[in-house]
Amino acid sequence: MLRKAVTMLIVISATTSLLAETNLPPAGVVSQMLTTNHLFVLRGALPVKQTGDMFYYRNKCMACQAYSAEMIGTAIPTGTTTIACPYECPRCGHKQTGRIVIKDRPLPQASRDRPEAGYVPDAETAIAIAVAVWNPTYGKEEIESEKPYTATLSNGVWTVEGTLPTGTSGGIVKGGVAVADIAKDDGRILRITHGK
Repeated sequence: MLRKAVTMLIVISATTSLLAETNLPPAGVVSQMLTTNHLFVLRGALPVKQTGDMFYYRNKCMACQAYSAEMIGTAIPTGTTTIACPYECPRCGHKQTGRIVIKDRPLPQASRDRPEAGYVPDAETAIAIAVAVWNPTYGKEEIESEKPYTATLSNGVWTVEGTLPTGTSGGIVKGGVAVADIAKDDGRILRITHGK
């Protein structure tokens, strides 16, 4: 199940491509806020936060750049919506109508198709990925000599390690083994190394 965590990125700029995409003129300060599911482009308003299906902003005077004291909340509609924000600045008296454009952001295909248990659900899968990465890096013969491999899961990361071979007299030989850290959720290789 996908998490509903909201990651916010607030950027103050006048990015031409986004402005053209949302039909906002480049005049004045334009704020953009990117969350997990929505893109907000604001003219004459400053994004504050998003909680659930509510979006909160403050009016911003396009003449003196002062912010309104009150925070305004609006329900987030589906699709693309433009909200008019009439405002008279108490500081300089400037009257304006700001605009907020809210666009749905579809989840990337990989996120929609990701299994609930993640792309690396078990130790067997983690080991197969680690070996596939180790072989071209350290040599297939070296990696084969480090069987059996072990995989342990901690905080959403699989750590896969080889085993030191035993010596001719049954003792452990000097040296190190291959190690790989792999993200359970999406299969990213976070680290590979080999002990000396």
